Amino acid sequence: MQFNHGATVPISTIDWHGKVSIVISFRGCPFRCPYCHNYELLTGSNFVDISEIESQINKSKIFVDNVVFTGGEPFMQPDALKHLVGFAKQNNLLVGINTNGFYPERIKEIICEGKVDKFFVDLKAPLDNVDLYRKISGYNSSDYPEPVNRVAESLKILYENGVEFELRTTVVRDFIGNSDDITKISGWISKHLSKDVPYVIQRGIPEHSKDSDLHGIKPLEREEILGLSEYACNYLNDVRINTDLGYEKVC
Repeated sequence: MQFNHGATVPISTIDWHGKVSIVISFRGCPFRCPYCHNYELLTGSNFVDISEIESQINKSKIFVDNVVFTGGEPFMQPDALKHLVGFAKQNNLLVGINTNGFYPERIKEIICEGKVDKFFVDLKAPLDNVDLYRKISGYNSSDYPEPVNRVAESLKILYENGVEFELRTTVVRDFIGNSDDITKISGWISKHLSKDVPYVIQRGIPEHSKDSDLHGIKPLEREEILGLSEYACNYLNDVRINTDLGYEKVC
C-alpha cells in the first residue's frame, strides 16, 4: 500500500498532553486555513510504501506509548489510516487522531472498528456562523454541504458513540478567537454535546501561517488567552489553554 507521507516526529511530548507520542503527518486537506502552520502538507506528493511508516513506528515504540496521526487531514487517506491504526494497536500502542471533522462517515466507520483511543478535533469557529467558518477554514468548494454541517455531524457521532475526544480552537489576534467567538463556540458545545467535553484554547503563531498577511500579527499573550478561557468556563467544566507555557487547566 502506498501512503502520501507528510512528515514524522519520532518523539513528541506536545501532541497528546501527558503522553509521549510518535506523530505521523498525512498529506492533503480539504481546508485552506489562512493560519495553518503545516501548509506545506496541504498539497503535493511524497508517496512511500506503508512499510516505511511501520518501520518508523517500530523504531520509536520503545520510547513512546502512542501514535498520533495528524495532517493535513488523516481521513483523506482512509485506507492508509485504517492500516496504520491497526498496526499501532498490534504493537500495543494507544492511537490518537487529529482531525478537522470534515469526514463524518469515515470517522463513524473507524469508530466502529474500536481501535482509536482518542480524537482531537479542530473546532475552528462557531458552528452557527457559516460564513465565518468558511473564512477561517479557507473552504470555498460547492462539492459538499457546508463545513459546519459536516463538523457538527462528526462531533455528534463522537459524542453519541462514547469515544474520548478533545476539542481545540486556535486563536489568532483580530482574526479568530475573540470573546464573542469563544462564547459562541463553548455555548454550542454545552448545548449540543455536554458541559464536560474537554475544550482547549490554543495560541496560533501568525508568523508561521500559510497566509503572509497574518505574519505581522502579534501572538496572543498567555494572560489574554487565559482571559478568553473565562468565557468558556461559563459554559464548560473542562477548559484548558495551550500557550508558550504549555497546557494549563483553567476550570
